[in-house]
Amino acid sequence: MGLNMEGVTSCEVRCRIGVSIPLDDGTHLKADYWWSETDDAPRAAQPAVMTFTPYGRDRCADNGQFFARAGFLFVAVDCRGRGESGGTYALYADGDDYAQAVQWLASQPQCDGRVLTQGGSYAGINQWQVAARRPAALVAAAPMVAPMPGWDSDYSGGIGRNAAMIDWATLVQGRSPKWGLIADRGFWRAVNARIWREAQPRATLANLLTAQPNATLLPVLRPFSRADWIYAVPTAEQLAQLDLPVLSITGLHDDAQVGAVLYHEQHEQQVQGGARGPGRRYLVVGPCVHAGTRPISPHDDEQLEGVALVSDLWQDQLCADFYRHALGEAQRPALLQDRVNVFVTGLEHWVHAPSVEALSRDRLTLYPTPNGLADQAVTEQQATIHSDPLDTRFADLEAAGSVGWTLGGLSCGQPLSTDFADERWFFGQGLAWDTPALTEPLTLCGLPTLRLTLSTDLPDADLMACLLKLLPDGRRVMLSSSMLRLRHRDGLSTPPRLMPPGEPQTFEFPRWRLSATRIDAGCRLRLVLRVPASIDFERQMNAAKPVSDQTLADATPGALRLHLGAGTRLTLPLLDADLPRSAP
Repeated sequence: MGLNMEGVTSCEVRCRIGVSIPLDDGTHLKADYWWSETDDAPRAAQPAVMTFTPYGRDRCADNGQFFARAGFLFVAVDCRGRGESGGTYALYADGDDYAQAVQWLASQPQCDGRVLTQGGSYAGINQWQVAARRPAALVAAAPMVAPMPGWDSDYSGGIGRNAAMIDWATLVQGRSPKWGLIADRGFWRAVNARIWREAQPRATLANLLTAQPNATLLPVLRPFSRADWIYAVPTAEQLAQLDLPVLSITGLHDDAQVGAVLYHEQHEQQVQGGARGPGRRYLVVGPCVHAGTRPISPHDDEQLEGVALVSDLWQDQLCADFYRHALGEAQRPALLQDRVNVFVTGLEHWVHAPSVEALSRDRLTLYPTPNGLADQAVTEQQATIHSDPLDTRFADLEAAGSVGWTLGGLSCGQPLSTDFADERWFFGQGLAWDTPALTEPLTLCGLPTLRLTLSTDLPDADLMACLLKLLPDGRRVMLSSSMLRLRHRDGLSTPPRLMPPGEPQTFEFPRWRLSATRIDAGCRLRLVLRVPASIDFERQMNAAKPVSDQTLADATPGALRLHLGAGTRLTLPLLDADLPRSAP
C-alpha cells in the first residue's frame, strides 16, 4: 500500500502553532494547523482533518505534514486540561468539546466547512464520542485502534489491567505527558510487581506515584461495572441515528482490537436495514499491533512473511483515500471491497465480507479431554485447576524479567510472549490441551468461542484462555485469547453473581480477539486455560467481597473443576474459500 502523493508534486508545508479554539463555557483549547501551498496557486479553503489528543499535539506533526501534502488542512488539538488547553482533564469526556471544536473549525476561513476526524487509541475513542453528537460539519470519522472503555482499555473480562492503566494514568497525570517514564518497562515491571505483591486495596493506588491523588486513575480503581463506562461510548439510540461514513481500523495483534470490532458491529447492528442502509461503515483488520506497524518477532514465523507495514502512514494513506471518497471526490478505496476487510497471515492477502460472522464458512468444534483435544464429544470427565492467591511463583518470574510481559507485544509492538501459556510455568494453576498434528492445513478467520462447564467451592476466581499454534520445530504463535472473572460469567453488562458452592455452571468466555491465519499441516493447536497469577492484572484473592477491596487476609485457595463433556467446547471459525480476496 504505497503513499499516493499524486497532485501535490511541488508544495510547501506550513504550520501555525497555538491557535485558540473558544468553547461555550469560556475555556480555550489550543491547536496547531498544518497545510500546504503549491508553487503555482494560492491556498484556498480546504476540508479539514481534526484530531483530539491528550498526549501533546506536537506528536501529530508527522500526521500533519502527511495530510497537508495530501490536500487537507490538518488540525491537532490538546484535549481539555492537557498541554496548553484550559480547563481540567476528565477521563473519556471529550465529546462535547470535540463537537464544539468541529463546528468552530468549519466556520474558519481556512476550512471549506467540511470536517473529518482522525486519530488512534484514545484519539479513536473520542472520535466515536464526537460522531455520536453529530455536529453538522462532520463529514466522516476514521477511528483507529480504538479501545472500548470497560472492555479492553482498562479491564479484560471484568479483570483490572494494572499494566495497561496505572502506567497510562500516570502518563496523562498533569498537563505534560511523561514519555520518558512510560518507556521504562523495567520500572513499570517493578511497580506492577510491588502492587501485586502487597495486594493493598486498589483505592490506595491513586497516590502510588503522585503527590496528589491521580484523578485519571480513580475511575478504574472502583469495582468493575460496565455501567460506569456507558457515558464514554455511544448509546444504541445515538448509533441508530449516526448517518455518517465511518472507517474503523485495528490489527490482528492490537490489544484494543476487541473494542474496535465491537464499535463497528454495534454501529452496523443499529443502522442495518434502516434508511441509512449498508455501505457506509467499514472495518479493516490489518497484520499489525496497536502502533500500526507489523510486528517482527522471532516467536512468530508468520510475522516474518510478506510485505511488512513499516509505519503507521499506511493508516494515514487509507484514511486520506477514505476521506476523499466520503467527500465525493474519489472512488471508494480499493481495500474496502466490503464492510469487513481482514488480512490473513500465512496466506498474505486480504479477505472481504459483509460482516465478521460472514468471514467463516464453517466452524470446527473441539472438545477438551484429559488426553488432548478430540473432535467429538466424550463421556463426562473432569480436570482440575488449582487457584492459590498466595502462590507467587509466576509473578516472581515476571518481576525478575525471566518470562515475557503478558500484554507487551499486543500494545507496544514488542515481541509477544507466550511464556504464560507454557506448561512449565503453570505451577498447578493451569492446563493445556493439544490437538494431534494437523494432516491438512486450516485457515482460521473470525472469532473463536469457548464454552465451559465448571464447578468450584470458591465464590470467585479469574481465568485466562489462550489459543496457540504449535509449530513442528517447537515455536509457539499466539492466535487469540480471552479472560473472565467468574462473577461476571453472565455477561459484562449484567450484575455480578458469585459462584454457587459445588454447583456446575455453564458459560462462555467474553469476546475473543479476531484471528485470521493459516495453520499448516504438521502444526498443532493448543488451548490453554489457567489462573492468570500475573502482575499485569489486579490480584484476585478468590473472596466474595469486591476484588478491588480484597487484601492478603482474604486469600482463599481452592480448586476449579472442569466438566469435560459436551458442555465444554472450543469452536473455531474457518475461512470461507469463496470470499473475495485481494493482494497486500
